[in-house]
Amino acid sequence: MKKFGFIIVCIFACGCLKAQEAGKINVFGGFVLGTAAGIDDDGSSKTQLGVNLGVEYFITNEISAAPSYSSFFESEAGADGAEITAKFNAINLDGRYYFYENEFRLYGLLGVAILNYEIETPPFLVGSGGGGTSVITFSPGETIDDTEVGLNLGGGIVLPIIERLSINGEIKYQTPGDGQLVVKAGVLFGIN
Repeated sequence: MKKFGFIIVCIFACGCLKAQEAGKINVFGGFVLGTAAGIDDDGSSKTQLGVNLGVEYFITNEISAAPSYSSFFESEAGADGAEITAKFNAINLDGRYYFYENEFRLYGLLGVAILNYEIETPPFLVGSGGGGTSVITFSPGETIDDTEVGLNLGGGIVLPIIERLSINGEIKYQTPGDGQLVVKAGVLFGIN
């Protein structure tokens, strides 16, 4: 089912972007902000900043494959006088469809999100989280390490600065876990 969604994105074809050509490769990087990529003091999810790196390969003039990796900064939460640490990472296998070009380019995206998180508690912790949308119950010395797979759905903008360098903004919804909104701001560099 996950592969089917990605294939659907790759099948879309209409319009033509003059600035992109099949076979073109871009690399991109920037900062990401995930609305559920951290853990709060009460065990609920919270907004967390991270970094994103990826590559984009144009299959046709309008359609590209854009896999990327997002690593959110570690978050710490105090619960019952002890520190809990949480680390979230995501592999994104996105397809982009560029549907507008003028002084900037707009695209829609659909893809697969593979979210991994690791939450560690100290050996003397006894208690549980409470409140929020994602509540995690903790045991002493427990490490929760889990991976969930879901969909990415969103869009973005590419604003050229000079010939090979552009600013890239993106917003998408990821469905793994309880879901989260991810906002990205960064740069995109054409390597060929």
